[in-house]
Amino acid sequence: MNPLFARFSELYGQKKTTKAFRDYRVGTADLYDGSAVFYQIDEKERIRTGKIIGIDPATGRRFSDEQGHQITWVHSALKLPDFHPAQCLFGLHLLSQETNRIVVVEKEEKALQMRLKHPDITFMATGSVRGFNHETLAPLKDYRVTALPDDDTFDQWHKTATTLNSLITPLYEYGFAIDVKKTGWKSNKQYRTVSSQSKKPGDEG
Repeated sequence: MNPLFARFSELYGQKKTTKAFRDYRVGTADLYDGSAVFYQIDEKERIRTGKIIGIDPATGRRFSDEQGHQITWVHSALKLPDFHPAQCLFGLHLLSQETNRIVVVEKEEKALQMRLKHPDITFMATGSVRGFNHETLAPLKDYRVTALPDDDTFDQWHKTATTLNSLITPLYEYGFAIDVKKTGWKSNKQYRTVSSQSKKPGDEG
């Protein structure tokens, strides 16, 4: 029923896909003839909200029609009264378990797919271009973080990173600094990255 699970199982095998879906606690909804539910769970295991996305079973990508992408929210689908979501990074709940290396991307399904390709790395997603900001990234304080923006959002994330890096007082409060690099990502030279410096040791991004 979940087209993303079916597609990823074809590409990476059902066993690996099952583990990734369980690690990230991805659900399934019957909206849009079957869709993936990406719950946003923070580092304290609190469910902030969940994004329901229609997926094209043939490609594993977001389904688009004349109205655009098929996207809604769990609290909207359940018609919860007076619900005010406070969003967080998708995958943030893994912070307490896996801190070796963190990579932030934009789309939730991309974080899941990259995890399947690189299981030793914790991938998180902002959920939107504008989700790459100081408030959203604050829980990653003291951790070494690399951002992997889409090609069409690199310049915007680059600008944001430059702005964040100039915030001297918050930098010391959070212990989080961002340095922009265009030298490529360790696993694939075609990737352009936004990396952060950290108090914790780690490889160069």
